[in-house]
Amino acid sequence: MQQSFNVFNKSLADWLQWSEQQYAEFIYQTGVKYLEAYYENDRDIIKYLAGRAMYWNWWKNLWAKRDEAIIEELYMEDALEIALHLRRSFYQMMHDVQTLCCEIAPNRIVLGNEFIHLKELV
Repeated sequence: MQQSFNVFNKSLADWLQWSEQQYAEFIYQTGVKYLEAYYENDRDIIKYLAGRAMYWNWWKNLWAKRDEAIIEELYMEDALEIALHLRRSFYQMMHDVQTLCCEIAPNRIVLGNEFIHLKELV
């Protein structure tokens, strides 16, 4: 994994029974899958954005906000009574790449000026 993810949420990781590494890996892999889905496997754009700290900061910020919403939802339920495989399925569903592609899009600041030039070359 190339990025450092400091959005570790111990409450969620404990609930999912994931280590900090597993949690960070899920964030990273989902971020890459999002790029692949949103940019329809345009390797140049995906490589460019996956290498930008600005993209990862944007991704982690949105991730933390979604996790906070999940935690609020869990506190309203008896979350510990839910079977582990259902907890993980629920969490993965809340971070579903196809849904996220419809709900969020990187802004110009995240994309950077180089992105505009890259798109012009394509």
